[in-house]
Amino acid sequence: MEEAARKKNPKMNVIDGLVRRARRLAELFNKRWSVERLFNRAKEWLMLDGLRIRGLEQVTIHAALAFMAMLAVVRQPSWASSRASCG
Repeated sequence: MEEAARKKNPKMNVIDGLVRRARRLAELFNKRWSVERLFNRAKEWLMLDGLRIRGLEQVTIHAALAFMAMLAVVRQPSWASSRASCG
């Protein structure tokens, strides 16, 4: 019955298309929002928002070193406990 109504009323096809696009846009916005939140927190935690260096290569190196340092700190407790059990 719904198919027959859509064939008779082309406005229904337009409305369905708009609804699908709105849902897709909402999905993309949610993904973008998550990425922006991650970048914002990373900038705060790693103090990347006040960089005094210039150039993409230098900023990339600085950010990579900051992330590696963060991972080393996060990884350290499990490394220390595994070393204690080995000896």
